[in-house]
Amino acid sequence: MKFEIYNKKCEAKKKQSLFHVSYSKFYERGFTIVESLVAIAVFTVGISAAIFVIQQSFTVGSRVKNKIIAAHLAQEGIEVIRNIRDRNWMQGKVYNVDAACFSNNNCWINGINDSDGVQETKTGCVQYNYDVLYPLNNPSKCPGGQGGLVFSGSYYELSANTAQFQRTVSTEFIPIDTNPDPDEPEHLKVTSTITCGAGCSVSLEEYLYNWK
Repeated sequence: MKFEIYNKKCEAKKKQSLFHVSYSKFYERGFTIVESLVAIAVFTVGISAAIFVIQQSFTVGSRVKNKIIAAHLAQEGIEVIRNIRDRNWMQGKVYNVDAACFSNNNCWINGINDSDGVQETKTGCVQYNYDVLYPLNNPSKCPGGQGGLVFSGSYYELSANTAQFQRTVSTEFIPIDTNPDPDEPEHLKVTSTITCGAGCSVSLEEYLYNWK
């Protein structure tokens, strides 16, 4: 009798032990699935944020690069005008603006501005090797009627093809005795403007004098 009771107790404990082990395994398995789902969610959020940051970095880097190129091209536009003035000096074209100066083709602003002594603005296109500021409506020198610049491998050159960088250069002749500085000698206000896409532009100004 006692032996039977003992056996029944052992069987009951064995069943209870098997149930406990089975329940623990099921619980652990369910908990592992939840952990995996949470880990996947965290990883997805993290990798999405990283991709967004990388994309933004590329976008900002591209904008900065375009701004730097635009600044150099704007400065180049001013330097081309300065070179034309200096070339005029070397050719003996050193005279201040008046009617005789233009008729004799020896004004210091020849090829830059066609003013006959009055305040006047001329807008056109130039590239690195030009010796004249050509008007935008000159199809052979300003292809497509614009100042589109395309990199040729060595220089940015004017092209009729679609160009990201567009440059216009304007020269304003300011005669002597002109307000607000009537004591200043005649001079040129040179403005070089580059557009480089949506929301991207650079404009530089320089004043050139006939100090010869």
